Amino acid sequence: MGLDAMRLATAQRMQFGDTAEIEAGSALEVVRTSGTLTSARPFVRMTVHPSEVWSAGYRIATSRDMQAFNSLDSVQPELPVAVMSQGRLHTDSGMHQELSIAHKVGKGMIQASYYHDNLSSVLVSGGGGLSASDLALTNANGVQSGGVLADTMTGGFKLLTSGYSAQGINILLTEPLTTGLWAAVEYEDGSALASRGTATLTLVNVRSGLKPVSAQSATFAIKGRVLHTGTNLRAAYRWQPAYLVTAVDSYAAFSDQGYLSFFVRQPVNCGRWLPAGLEATVDVTNLLEQGYRPFLSADGRTLYLAQAPRSLQAGLAFNF
Repeated sequence: MGLDAMRLATAQRMQFGDTAEIEAGSALEVVRTSGTLTSARPFVRMTVHPSEVWSAGYRIATSRDMQAFNSLDSVQPELPVAVMSQGRLHTDSGMHQELSIAHKVGKGMIQASYYHDNLSSVLVSGGGGLSASDLALTNANGVQSGGVLADTMTGGFKLLTSGYSAQGINILLTEPLTTGLWAAVEYEDGSALASRGTATLTLVNVRSGLKPVSAQSATFAIKGRVLHTGTNLRAAYRWQPAYLVTAVDSYAAFSDQGYLSFFVRQPVNCGRWLPAGLEATVDVTNLLEQGYRPFLSADGRTLYLAQAPRSLQAGLAFNF
């Protein structure tokens, strides 16, 4: 019947001299389809600077897209979605807590973090195009009360699964390349949902066939702004075992990027022909279609789950 969604984000930064700062805010999300779901996702981030080269921090986040003050300046996050399960709308939910310590090394930085995630429910992405028989089966049993949201235009879908608890470490190294551009290497150790084993997964048992397992992932990324052209760029290759269908440390900086992905935001200046503040954006995720986990539909066709299905989004953004 269609889906309408809205996100309203707010944040505030408070500075306490040169030694401490606090960032706090929230994202209010509203989803309306056959029902209405409203959820508030707050965050708090505290950082202290005992010296010029050392810093320590603690943060709590409930949204993957809204975790810091600078998250307000972003056009990348997708609008929230929700699925119908047992007569009610549900979406992914969880809480991320993290302790971190950072040390400046020259112009770069190395940061080590310990985190704990308590995920109540998780949305897993998939594709291949659900058929009429798949949707009828979903409506009949709710995929074992999990719920599915299908996009008939793109062939993608979201599957709601049970949550899990995870803990691990995150190590991040950054080094500037130019004045506005820097490179990063990130390593994560923790847990994620996996699809593997000898049993054949079908639409009916796919939810029960996903189990949390210990795993590691690694990312190499280039991010920043090209000062001469004003281009905002983020290019990354994020590797993790192919049998995982969710990200290791899903609240990490590059967890939304699966395998080879990039994002470009370019100001468009055409004198008086176009208004000021217009930007062209291109967002490509998982360009090489890696990490796909197949399963069978109700009529025997092959569908797949993936931590980040391949997608291409492009358009114009207007800042005012």
